[in-house]
Amino acid sequence: MNTVEEYVPAIEEKRTTVKTTLYDLIAAMQETVEPSEDALVVGTVVHLLRTGRIRFLGDTSSLN
Repeated sequence: MNTVEEYVPAIEEKRTTVKTTLYDLIAAMQETVEPSEDALVVGTVVHLLRTGRIRFLGDTSSLN
């Protein structure tokens, strides 16, 4: 018999949906870090995009 374990978080996550521009997101993040930490902002945005925490709502065909 096979068993399957399911991950159940101890605290239920509440997600908030916010529609904004990529520019505004980056600007807000840059306000919270030192001016020399641009790489941190870029890395964070890339991570959020790759993990699906943020996503484009418009046409992405021009991004290729």
